[in-house]
Amino acid sequence: MLSKRKLSVRQVACHVYKEDIATIAGERANGAKPGEQSYIAGFQGSVSAFMETLDEEKMLDLEHKRAEWMKQSHPIEVQQKKAEKGHLYLKESAESQYKEMGMRSVVWEFHKNKDGGRLFQL
Repeated sequence: MLSKRKLSVRQVACHVYKEDIATIAGERANGAKPGEQSYIAGFQGSVSAFMETLDEEKMLDLEHKRAEWMKQSHPIEVQQKKAEKGHLYLKESAESQYKEMGMRSVVWEFHKNKDGGRLFQL
């Protein structure tokens, strides 16, 4: 099932041009590394600065990739990243569901990790 949330061209650009954007963000943060506070604080501005450098052809290519992601599915690396974050979301959701409605549910989850192994969770 695909996400109902709209996907932006900026999100696609962050995946496609990850290294280029990281370079700009690092320069703007005086050499800070990804994850450091100064790097994070200027990241969105770095994305905006990078987006301004793209020509019409590259923007059109990003639009096509965005449409493809919306129609088919996100690339496997993006799916893996979301799956890793999703574990915490599922746990919090289950706790909230129990507290608010007094019910429990069983969820069977499957995805591939970065090493290509299959991960199952109940």
